[in-house]
Amino acid sequence: MESSEFYSELKAKGLLLANHDGKLRVWPKEKLTKGDREQLRSFKEELLALPAIKKVHLESEHSYTVSYI
Repeated sequence: MESSEFYSELKAKGLLLANHDGKLRVWPKEKLTKGDREQLRSFKEELLALPAIKKVHLESEHSYTVSYI
């Protein structure tokens, strides 16, 4: 599986991904499975390089729901 395919799968599950200071941010963390977390770790660098995630997002008022990978 490629990182873009994995990104599409996560988006289909309703997960949001963002780049925050070079860290991958994923929320809502309650939707992440153990398998998702493992794949996020393995695809981290590739996901951060994707154009959809490359844009840096500012802190949000809902940052407490965000999980750093």
